[in-house]
Amino acid sequence: MPTTEAPDQGSADGGDVRAIVESTTWPYKCGPFECFDQRFVVRTTDGELQAFLDDAFCTIQARSERAATTYFALPPDGQERGFASRESQRLGRPASSPGAMLGRLIWGINRQVIEGSLHRAVFHSAAVARDGDAVLLIAPSESGKTTLTAKLVDRGWSYLTDEATIVNQDLMLDGYPKPLSIDRGAWTLLPHLEPSGSPRLMEYHRHQWQVPGHHIGSVRRRARLRMIVFPSVRRDRDTVLEPVSPAQSVMAASMSMFRTGEPKLGTWRVRRLAAMASAVPAYSLVQSDLGAASEQIAAALDVLVRA
Repeated sequence: MPTTEAPDQGSADGGDVRAIVESTTWPYKCGPFECFDQRFVVRTTDGELQAFLDDAFCTIQARSERAATTYFALPPDGQERGFASRESQRLGRPASSPGAMLGRLIWGINRQVIEGSLHRAVFHSAAVARDGDAVLLIAPSESGKTTLTAKLVDRGWSYLTDEATIVNQDLMLDGYPKPLSIDRGAWTLLPHLEPSGSPRLMEYHRHQWQVPGHHIGSVRRRARLRMIVFPSVRRDRDTVLEPVSPAQSVMAASMSMFRTGEPKLGTWRVRRLAAMASAVPAYSLVQSDLGAASEQIAAALDVLVRA
């Protein structure tokens, strides 16, 4: 079951992060942005990073004037190590590359959005929608969620998230449309999504592509949950989408439900899982072929919509 962990604190290259934040001039500001009632801004010394972040999070641009958490992004410069911090709390170890710094920044933002929403039913999941009907992809990390999401959005579906989803009591689904984090192992499957730009900007994508959803297709924030899929990647097997029982759905979904440090889910979470599983058809997906997986999901949703 996923839990939230506080980022480590400490120094950047032996210096105090608070002192570095206070002594550095931060000429570029991104945001404010807002998702799941969590607001944040990013300050940085790099104008190209500012332009990228403003574009990457443009679909969650904030409209209210409430206070926002401030993140600082200091890219490494030559021999100097950079860092990302939430206020004066460093996110992970000092970053030796722009890509590592960006990864830690997005990790920290993800944690804020999720941690601030744990009074609701939040799942470690991806989600896409077609004509307002959402498919929730629930699985642990490294299960192919982001790659499958990108493929479906490529086919004309709308992007909701590749990280976290809230399932409400009325089965409306709220997504967190952060940029899709595409790992190196999936690059050959989605070569047309490779980011482009100046050599400096490309350093931020050297180890992991951060691809804004609107660069692939349409983005939406809400949709009605119509189908749950539990994907896994098995290169040695055929791609197969098979129905699972409500009891199996509850068990599998519970393993990807974000919570705080309590040892049990709690009564209200169990009830939400049971209600969701009884109302929404669920399937296991063993995938070896990305195209076949996306086609089978589309066909299954067609059947549900016509029923």
